[in-house]
Amino acid sequence: MLLRGLARRFAGTKAAAALAEGAVRLSRAQIPHPHKEATLLMGQTLGVSRTRLLMDGLEGRELSAAQLEGFRAMVDRRERHEPLSYLVGEREFWSIGFAVGPGVLIPRPATEIVTRMDRQKKRGGRITLDYVAHRDTARAQA
Repeated sequence: MLLRGLARRFAGTKAAAALAEGAVRLSRAQIPHPHKEATLLMGQTLGVSRTRLLMDGLEGRELSAAQLEGFRAMVDRRERHEPLSYLVGEREFWSIGFAVGPGVLIPRPATEIVTRMDRQKKRGGRITLDYVAHRDTARAQA
C-alpha cells in the first residue's frame, strides 16, 4: 500500500513518523487523498510548500514539540472533516491564492466552471473585465 511505502521511505525521523501517522489517521477518517493532505498539513507545519517537502524529503527533519502538537491538532481537525483550506488558510481560485478561514466561503472547482461559462456567455462582462484587469494585483479579504 502507498502509505506503508511512504512510511518506510521516511522511516527514522520524527517528522516522517508524524506524517505517516497523520496519513493513516486521515485514511481511517475516509478523507480523500490522505497522504496528499497529510503532506500539505506537514508543509504548513514546517512553513514549506508540498512540492518543496516532496523534493527535499523528511530525512533528518525533527519536529519541535510545538510543531508536532500543531501538526497533530490540524490532523485532529481534518479528521472531523473541517475543510483543508481552513487549516492551511488559503485556497486557489483562477490561479490566485485567496486567504480563507472559518466564515469564508471556499471557492470550489464548480465555481471556476460557472465563472468560465459566464465569461464565455458575456464575452467580457464588467465583472470579468474587472477581474482580468486586476488579476495580477487582486487580493481578497473577508
